[in-house]
Amino acid sequence: MPTTKQRGAFNKMVENGGSMGKIMKDSGYSEAMAKNPHKLTQSKGFQEILEQHGLDDVTLAKKHKELLESKKITRVFNKNGFKTETEETSPMVAKALDMAYKVKGLYAPEKMVAMIGGVESISQLLDSLEERVKN
Repeated sequence: MPTTKQRGAFNKMVENGGSMGKIMKDSGYSEAMAKNPHKLTQSKGFQEILEQHGLDDVTLAKKHKELLESKKITRVFNKNGFKTETEETSPMVAKALDMAYKVKGLYAPEKMVAMIGGVESISQLLDSLEERVKN
């Protein structure tokens, strides 16, 4: 069962948009919790709210399939007697799906690579520092 804070955060998200961290702070969550929005968006209560509003996984999968199979929008431009046609999918549907996936936390976390003095990973950094200490 969703909590009052979860419902409040969902309502603020729908009404105003913006960063989840700010939405969470405005909804009464602590600073520490607001720095980890996935703790809210992946909670059972928040997922229940999303499902109640048609953002369940089955609905999203159906919409995604529709988008993949959708006919393209064809636009014809006449410029200096030349006819140009372009085809594109509806950007609104794609953007809405992207937003839904983000809210549901369905994307893999972004990878962060630390570039410290040409070192690409923490293990490489530690190995490099260990090597320097030995010499």
